[in-house]
Amino acid sequence: MNTSQYYLSCEHLEYNVVFFTDRIRVCCGDEIRRSNSLLPGIAIDDINLDNLDDLLSEFRQYKEQIVRDINSNKPIICKGCKYLRKDYWEKKRYF
Repeated sequence: MNTSQYYLSCEHLEYNVVFFTDRIRVCCGDEIRRSNSLLPGIAIDDINLDNLDDLLSEFRQYKEQIVRDINSNKPIICKGCKYLRKDYWEKKRYF
């Protein structure tokens, strides 16, 4: 069964988690043009490690909302990022 869909996204948004000292980020960012402080993510202080399943679910939903925003032309920091591309993205259970 093919679960891939064609839309604008990137490897980081679809499959990765990036850990910084202050936040868990959705991507590594476009190092040349962006400040890491502006990248979307969840603040470390807001994370409850007692319920990791909820955290993972929240993070996954957060990333999915960013992808929806990108594809509906809402203003978002990811617009214009060199890593974004239209492709067939396979939906997986993990990041």
